[in-house]
Amino acid sequence: MVKYRILILIALAGFSSLHSQDWEMVEKYVQPLVASNNFAGVVLISRAGEVVYHHAFGQADAESGVEHTPASVFQIASVSKPFTATAVMALVEEGKLALADPLSKFVPDHTRGDAITLHHLLTHTSGIPNVNGLPVYHALEQQTNDLPGLITHFKHLPLRFEPGERYGYSNSNYNLLAYIVEEVSGQNFGEFLSTRFFAPLGMDHTGHPGRHPREQVSIVPGYEAVGVNDKQRARQINWSVKTGNGSLYSTTHDLHRWTQAFLSGQVVSPESRDQMLTEHTDNVGYGWFIRPRHDRPQFHINGRSPGYTAVISVYPQEELCIIILSNNYVPVPTQMSIDIAGIMFGMPVEPPIAGDGSVPPDVAPQVSGGYQFGPDFYRPNQLLQVREEEGYLMVDWGVLLYQSGMRFINRPFWSDVEFVKEDGDWVMKYDAFTGLSVDQ
Repeated sequence: MVKYRILILIALAGFSSLHSQDWEMVEKYVQPLVASNNFAGVVLISRAGEVVYHHAFGQADAESGVEHTPASVFQIASVSKPFTATAVMALVEEGKLALADPLSKFVPDHTRGDAITLHHLLTHTSGIPNVNGLPVYHALEQQTNDLPGLITHFKHLPLRFEPGERYGYSNSNYNLLAYIVEEVSGQNFGEFLSTRFFAPLGMDHTGHPGRHPREQVSIVPGYEAVGVNDKQRARQINWSVKTGNGSLYSTTHDLHRWTQAFLSGQVVSPESRDQMLTEHTDNVGYGWFIRPRHDRPQFHINGRSPGYTAVISVYPQEELCIIILSNNYVPVPTQMSIDIAGIMFGMPVEPPIAGDGSVPPDVAPQVSGGYQFGPDFYRPNQLLQVREEEGYLMVDWGVLLYQSGMRFINRPFWSDVEFVKEDGDWVMKYDAFTGLSVDQ
């Protein structure tokens, strides 16, 4: 793994005076991620609607050695969600739907369907369990699903909380929204998006690989992390299981065309666009996350599905748009988008990888052992085992790449991990969660 320890310090005079050396700084940031097999894909940056940087990195197909090009086609995972939300808003504008419509109007036998509205589905405040967490989900990934059949697996389950009570991310919400689009429009979900949005905008390499894809395109294969810096082909899934929440494929060029059309009020009215970009709860709009970055307004959507990660990030005041697509399950594009924006704003940006990730000899014995997490952890009540293997610190979910002090990155999830001493015992800070050390 290439060693990059020096802070990348960039002082840009402004967007109007960008030079080739400025883009060299972006590439200097990205290359360690490529060299360590944590990123392969395409980066697009635009300013005021004009593409100012569009570059491909790494291999599209590691087995054949074929390199990425700016035209590479990727699955875009949850970056599909703004398209579903926009489809709903288009039907709202036509008077065919209302945001206050109850779910029971479309799925009469859904649990608490009379209390769940389209607004709840759009903002992940419905309380409906996440289809991805169901025991049957891995079987569903291996078969062709239609939306009525998919919905049967969760429509009778108890809600996790009262509708509107709080935010709780659930892909089921967007399965249901896609179903409602089909019911109201009379079209297959993929056909609706293609005829309404993709074809008029000239998005020739974007579609939904369901029953009636708009065209056959060559989608790059997906990969996942193995060990410290290797990768392997990710498992194959049937993308129909993600209809509405993560099924689309696209290119950076097409997504840029879409984003600019959306921002300019071409796909829905400016009023609908603004409603989608309003923070309704906990940084959540309709299909987008509304979250300031670098002390500036910003909205984005990121996605991750087997073999692929993606992000669109927009800073509206600066008219800056960053789009990153990768055929690697390691979710670095979100952090890349944040750091590349920092580079554009002339801010100091830390390198994405410090050193080769090996753990100092005196650190591993201190923090090895078991750490118990609570019911709100990604996997409720997970007990994570920390151990040293061949100079690296490992947990059940893969390698922890050493950064500095007691800070690590869990490579498969690109999650921040830090060990802190509290009352004489080590605790593990995993993203926003705390795991307490337990006797083994």
